[in-house]
Amino acid sequence: MRQGTPRPNNGAQPKHGKFAVPPEIRALKPKDPPCMVKPSKNGYYVCERLRIPDPNHPGKMKNASGKTIGHIYNGKYVPLDSEISDLYAEDPDNLDYGAYAIAVTCSKDVLPRLKRFFSEKDAVNIYVLSIIYFVNHYVPARDIRELYIQSILCKWYPQATLSENTVGAFIESLGRHNKRRRSVEQSLIEDGSGCYNIDGHVMLCVSSNNELADYGAKYETLGDMQANFMMVFDAKHKRAVSCEAFEGGIPDKLAVKDTFVAHHFSKSRFRIDSGFYSEENMGIYRANECVFTIPVPGTTALRKTAMRHLAFTGSFVHERKDKHGKTVYSSIQYMEYTVTGLEEIAERDAQEDAAAANAELAKQAKEGEKPRKVYPKKVTKSQYPTDRIIVYRDQLMHDRLYFDYANLIGDGTHTEEKLAKYDPGFGIILLRTNDPNTTPEEAYVEYKDRWPIETYYNYVKNTVEFKALHEENYYTQQGIGFLIIIESLIQAEVAKLIKDATLPYIHNMSLDEMVRIAGRQKVALHIDNTWHSNVMKGKISDMFEYMGVNVKEDIQKLNDAIKNRAID
Repeated sequence: MRQGTPRPNNGAQPKHGKFAVPPEIRALKPKDPPCMVKPSKNGYYVCERLRIPDPNHPGKMKNASGKTIGHIYNGKYVPLDSEISDLYAEDPDNLDYGAYAIAVTCSKDVLPRLKRFFSEKDAVNIYVLSIIYFVNHYVPARDIRELYIQSILCKWYPQATLSENTVGAFIESLGRHNKRRRSVEQSLIEDGSGCYNIDGHVMLCVSSNNELADYGAKYETLGDMQANFMMVFDAKHKRAVSCEAFEGGIPDKLAVKDTFVAHHFSKSRFRIDSGFYSEENMGIYRANECVFTIPVPGTTALRKTAMRHLAFTGSFVHERKDKHGKTVYSSIQYMEYTVTGLEEIAERDAQEDAAAANAELAKQAKEGEKPRKVYPKKVTKSQYPTDRIIVYRDQLMHDRLYFDYANLIGDGTHTEEKLAKYDPGFGIILLRTNDPNTTPEEAYVEYKDRWPIETYYNYVKNTVEFKALHEENYYTQQGIGFLIIIESLIQAEVAKLIKDATLPYIHNMSLDEMVRIAGRQKVALHIDNTWHSNVMKGKISDMFEYMGVNVKEDIQKLNDAIKNRAID
């Protein structure tokens, strides 16, 4: 570097000096118009950034301060023309407490886990963000700071930096640091149950330049482009252990490969949706002594062959809950093949079909004309011939589908002929597994246990209200996926306590209902400079006690902190 040439600092501001502005304060300024933050006697003001000719360097431009356009108050940028009261500039002393206290109490293992892989400051930011999402559902970055300041979290985790601009940059940085996220996910796998449900979750994309947006399988439902999240869900602990965003036009069976490359599974059991079915993936799912169960799609030769030779050999009664929570029973008939056994039947069918077609062509050929020759369809052999294919018919499902179709006959689309054609397929499920020991009933029950991931997706969509992506940045979307995982750890612990409660008042609550009821509990700083909680009904107090929240102890700690500051 030539002498006299200043060293580049990539836009970084000086960290020391009388006029330095901390980066967390600079991050609060608006992006439009171009502006600068300047220190003042009572805080910081924001002024326009102008470009003017540099008299010391002819032909070049330099930055200059323009008119003041706003100020930084209480961790927020406030435009100059806004009416600012003195109260607005002060931190509130009447805080949301109850829902946050339950979330923190039930997730005491989450923050220590994050600190194993992130700095303490970053771990706290991730944890606080996830709790805010849990309590308030998905909220945009611009609202995070206000929710934080209005909650007990600002007293418990004062080191968190959660302004609008810093939140957006922080979530993006989470997506940029893949190794740290993956390390947390791997730790959850290592501490997990070993039983995992794998599925994709479709998200509507409403940003025009979203890097992952594409037209995918849900276009008819969404009416627009989508992005997908690939999720691994711990079936027994009822929590997500991996979540990664990927392009909406990529089929699940291709995207899932990245999940298995990024994580290590050993002796695990997978329940996988039919969209992940491919012969290549069969090798991925069984690696490291893992076991899988996956439905066989209707487009495969294996399913088509099995459907031609339905002859059930056994049955059992399956008990389950319907959508209203009522217990229902259904007779399940089943039959079983190996992959190689079905392939042999498929080859025989192909030969018989070809022979029948050739015989018909010979009849239709004119005298002296050589008939066209039909050859048997080739059956592609699997690398895993000993995998089991179990065919099930759920009689209750069959009867309902038959009844629903029959009621539509005569509308111009549904006919008796079509009903006769579709009837054999009603209520049919084909499962493929590499487990040689499980019984057909056990395999069926285990696969049905994948339903909790659908319940969790419903929670993400309808409770957390995470229904659409408004982001365009690839890394931001990966960061959001990671926050979904951490929020699910909190959700799982609270949901488990609700489910295990013996008090009907608590056991019959939904998760969202508990959060709303707990939110009634506030804490406030009184005129004597001591903290107090508002009075609640006995049932709500019992709920806090059951969830492990000690309101009196938390109030005492707040008051002790005031006394200690007075002594200092």
